[in-house]
Amino acid sequence: MTPEKTTYRGIYEIVMRIPRGRVASYGRIARMAGCGARQVGYAMAAAPPGARIPWHRVINSKGEISARKESNGGESRQRDKLLREGVVFDRNGRVDFARFGWGAEEFAPPHGEGGGGAPRIIVCCGDPAGIGPDIALRAAPEMAKRARIVLLGDRNVLAARAKLLGIRAEFSDYKKENESEKDGGPREFRVLHMRCGARVTPGKLRESAAAHAVACMDRATDMCLAGEFDAMTTGPVNKAVINRAGIAFTGHTERIAARCGARAPVMMLAGGGMRVCLLTAHLPLREVRRHVTAARIERAAEVIIKDLRGMFGIESPVLGVCGLNPHAGEDGCLGDEEIKIIAPALQKLRARGFDIKGPLPADTAFTRARLAGLDAVLAMYHDQALPVVKHAAFGGAVNITLGLPIIRTSVDHGTAAELAGKTQKEGAAADPSSMRAALELAAELARARPALQLRS
Repeated sequence: MTPEKTTYRGIYEIVMRIPRGRVASYGRIARMAGCGARQVGYAMAAAPPGARIPWHRVINSKGEISARKESNGGESRQRDKLLREGVVFDRNGRVDFARFGWGAEEFAPPHGEGGGGAPRIIVCCGDPAGIGPDIALRAAPEMAKRARIVLLGDRNVLAARAKLLGIRAEFSDYKKENESEKDGGPREFRVLHMRCGARVTPGKLRESAAAHAVACMDRATDMCLAGEFDAMTTGPVNKAVINRAGIAFTGHTERIAARCGARAPVMMLAGGGMRVCLLTAHLPLREVRRHVTAARIERAAEVIIKDLRGMFGIESPVLGVCGLNPHAGEDGCLGDEEIKIIAPALQKLRARGFDIKGPLPADTAFTRARLAGLDAVLAMYHDQALPVVKHAAFGGAVNITLGLPIIRTSVDHGTAAELAGKTQKEGAAADPSSMRAALELAAELARARPALQLRS
């Protein structure tokens, strides 16, 4: 244990990493900081008011808010802060760590129990001229003790970006036969090199690099299908740039699903205490209505409920389903899709034993009271739900593709070309929080998967 790890500053740096809508125990923070749980409590009580340290996200190992002096406003203020972030308390005043815990892998059985080792995650860095390389280089070292991370991309691009960002890094080539070797230091990156072949300038998105970004996601998908990796995490790409390059592309979700042979993929965003799924994703609004069909709703609900059980370990999931129209049609006054399409589909699902709520008016589907009784929400279209998630947890939410034979997580934002290669000294830098959260969730899901498969 080093003296630096036992300082309040070290504790605060760890607590600052807890995403909005997630909580951690005093003991977990203590293990990460190399100190005692009591010292974490002292540090939280002494948090400077103007330091913006999310002290309220640290609770005790029972999932309860510990009694405290009024230095930070007391238990009621802490509870209110967590409720505003979407964290739910049960009737006993406890938070479910399996649902809201940061780094919930500590509550899951060891990955590959019986010798499976740390989860193996391959990271597609996305468009090489965007912030994908930046956030991958910043987030990957923090996962070194919890997962085996391999960056998939052009080694020279990654090395140049690390130098530009002032990251002292060493790069070693990934080779499957050496995957059991001891990991290097926290700044050693394993790279599966794929040459880009295009000139890469941070912040300048070019069609000439589009094929490289797509080839990387295809290769990562194939390696996960082959069992070489337990999960893949993807950085952001620009759909317009890829399409201008002559490659038909509507999004990662659709591309990866097609490569996996998955016929009914569902996009889920998790963050801020919510799991929100989309019936239709990357479609113009004028085309949404004709894609809202009973068959599609039933397929999507089946996929969501199956993966809530098989990926997230929720034995009896409750799914809320939004209506299409304002106020869910107001009994047909504002549209009849709820009466003619959505409600009959939900009734069929209930007849099969699924716990379904809806059609729900979208304007109240995401209130704390409503979300407290739901494990996920199915929205009819992209902008019906994603603004809610991104308002609650932008930069900390995670995109998960359901309905695949592999685990795929992604960031919740785009290429942000204007930030590529920038540092805080230049006034702005890419925030790696969403990449960090995506890697953490990928590791959590991969660790839990063997036990959940055995249970099912």
